[in-house]
Amino acid sequence: MSDRDRRFVEAAIEEAKRLNPRIAEDVFDFIRDTVLLRNLTGFPEAERSVVIDWVMRLQQVTGPVMAKGIEDTAFYVYNRLVSLNEVGGHPEKFGCPVDTFHRQNSERAAAWPNSMLTTSTHDTKRGEDVRARINVLSEFAEEWEQHVTEWRKLLAESVSIVDCAPAPSPNDQYAFFQSLVGNWPDPPPSSAADLAAYRDRLLAYMQKATKEAKQNTSWVNPNEEYDEAVRRYVSAALAEPLNGNPFLAAFGPFAPRVAFFGRLNALAQALLKLTCPGVPDIYQGNEIWDLSLVDPDNRRAVDFPARKTLLDGLRPLLDTDPSDLSCQVEQLLKQAADGRIKLYLTAKTLRVRSRRRAAYGSKGYEPVAAIGSQAGAVCAFLRGEGQEKVLTAVCTHPTKVSARRDILPIGEPCWTDTFLAFQDQSPAPVWRDALTGRQVCLSLSGEVAGLWAKDVFAVLPVALLEPIPDHAQRPSERENADRTPCLDR
Repeated sequence: MSDRDRRFVEAAIEEAKRLNPRIAEDVFDFIRDTVLLRNLTGFPEAERSVVIDWVMRLQQVTGPVMAKGIEDTAFYVYNRLVSLNEVGGHPEKFGCPVDTFHRQNSERAAAWPNSMLTTSTHDTKRGEDVRARINVLSEFAEEWEQHVTEWRKLLAESVSIVDCAPAPSPNDQYAFFQSLVGNWPDPPPSSAADLAAYRDRLLAYMQKATKEAKQNTSWVNPNEEYDEAVRRYVSAALAEPLNGNPFLAAFGPFAPRVAFFGRLNALAQALLKLTCPGVPDIYQGNEIWDLSLVDPDNRRAVDFPARKTLLDGLRPLLDTDPSDLSCQVEQLLKQAADGRIKLYLTAKTLRVRSRRRAAYGSKGYEPVAAIGSQAGAVCAFLRGEGQEKVLTAVCTHPTKVSARRDILPIGEPCWTDTFLAFQDQSPAPVWRDALTGRQVCLSLSGEVAGLWAKDVFAVLPVALLEPIPDHAQRPSERENADRTPCLDR
């Protein structure tokens, strides 16, 4: 047993004493000393192996008990922002500062460079792209509150009274609204059959969520009256006809806004997963947008033929390295709802990892600081060492950069004075974005060398830049470079 393990046991015992003042402290002391094997010599010698076996069994069962208590119970009860309620997550933390992110990445690169990086698994409570959408609500707090208040009123007549309390409870209603915003289809259901299929998915999800929460019903002791009230509520919210449902009429305009910014969050999330220290893992089907909820929703059959068709259609872009593909990629971004932009980013980035094995196999990790008015909306870092470094840069707060207008956070109007500053000498005076083929030249801000965010994010709000040691340019590349401020300017 490690010292850290001992501290946890001792802290738990002290908390148990505090919460149970009527129970003799000797009882808790005996449990503590037995779990820590401090009193092993107090047992008859013939029984000591039995005590050790019991302690080991207790150690083995604490993991499943924790998972059932936290991930499969508390995560369905504590609904402040449900995108945080993910396996391995910490719902009390709204992310972390960029400096902390870089520090953890540096430690990971040094100590666990081959550990797995994943954003979705078979046990995911909400798909990675669902969570990316729900995260947007944290930046729309006041507007979100107004919508929830309106939606509650519109559905008030669908709330039942079960055991002298509203059913669904306000907490369950709030979880439903967040999940609905997170996985509302894009484009939305266009027929009664589509709406019915979607409604069935939400009914199954809410049944599982309320039973796992164990507040008003459960799998072991089902409250059929409460379960039926939840079904009525969800059915009323997603009732036909599409054009005659007051709730859907009020919900409809807000959902696409969240989806718009959620996709940008998801692209940043995907690029970080694919380039941070570690080995990226892609759960089946997540090569394009995946708006699944908890199982069994996230275990539906994956349409691999459809994904293959999309990938085949992208091969001309994937196989034309290093041409300038700005126009084609801009079109993918404009049509982002079809998922091709995420598939393209995934395929292109994996190709970079393949040809830059030295960079991604090294322990080299260097944060790149942003300065300027939008510095707080950038996360950037270099992977690799020497002349083989590769730069990842993402926009982390697209709503902030676009001033909450429904515009893409790209180019001059959004990024103006924001600059990515290299700590040391840049590996190369010219860089090429592997995602767009566009060249970006090294620039100066005062005496600091780096890259202007308006050039890095000229086409996409994410970038994966490779240095060009020999920056001899073809005519089209020279023309593109002419629009970029360079050191010799």
